[in-house]
Amino acid sequence: EVIYSILTAQNNFIAPNINFENPDEDSKKLNIIARTKEQKIHTFLSNSFGFGGTNSSLIVKMVK
Repeated sequence: EVIYSILTAQNNFIAPNINFENPDEDSKKLNIIARTKEQKIHTFLSNSFGFGGTNSSLIVKMVK
C-alpha cells in the first residue's frame, strides 16, 4: 500500500475507487474519486489495521 501510494505521488495521480457505483446519502457527501485524477501529491497518510489490535499509521511527505 505504501509503495503504491509513493508511485501515485511520484506520477502525480490519484487512483480511482473502482466498483463504487451506488453511494448512499452519507457517501454522496464525500469526495470519492471514480476516475483516475491528475493531482500533485505532497503528503499522504497510510493506515493499516490488523487482527488482534495490530494497527499503524504512517504519514509520508515527498521531498524534492
